Amino acid sequence: MRTVRSSWSTRMGPSPSRWHRRRRLRSRAQTSSSTRSKRPPNSPVEPMATDLGSAAVPPPADDDHRRGSGPPVVLYLDLACPHCAADWLAIRELPLSLCVRHFPIASKRPRAPALHAAVEAAAGMGGEPVFWSFWDSLMEDQGHHDDPHLWQRAARFGLDISRFDAERRGEVVAERVQRDFRSGIRGGVVGTPAGFIGSELIRGDLAMALAELASA
Repeated sequence: MRTVRSSWSTRMGPSPSRWHRRRRLRSRAQTSSSTRSKRPPNSPVEPMATDLGSAAVPPPADDDHRRGSGPPVVLYLDLACPHCAADWLAIRELPLSLCVRHFPIASKRPRAPALHAAVEAAAGMGGEPVFWSFWDSLMEDQGHHDDPHLWQRAARFGLDISRFDAERRGEVVAERVQRDFRSGIRGGVVGTPAGFIGSELIRGDLAMALAELASA
């Protein structure tokens, strides 16, 4: 018996199933477009690069976290970022004045905000020596960033764990971290690691650029 193919698709337009499929796709596209057009004006969106870079990053100040001596460099780093960790270990002993600022990117690394809150709380409780000990320990050991590991570090550096936990979850610490983050956004930082010599963003390999600066 010879099979006869339907002539609907060749003479009468698309088949019924294809026609219904197209209608569903068109309806979804219209719904998506309508949803986008009704986005609340204050709804969070990812910043575009063209929206950034409207202001120079602030120069190092007395309440920044700084160490070393030499040409000043401002760094925006994410403690959960493996590239930041690698660069930090390569540059931390260079003869430079390094100013580090908080730039946790939670959308990429969800633990980042907790880490930055932890080191800032440590600074408030124990001063800069404890801040740097905590900072270095997180950069050196990227595999132990959960809360129990933070408590272990706090105890190791002589901090009261109950107070440490309260401080790192408080508004003062959160605002301090956000201050750094906002200054980076205004200065054009869109990822980490990011470094500035004066008002100039370092492009290319950060560790190599700073090694060259240190040897100049």
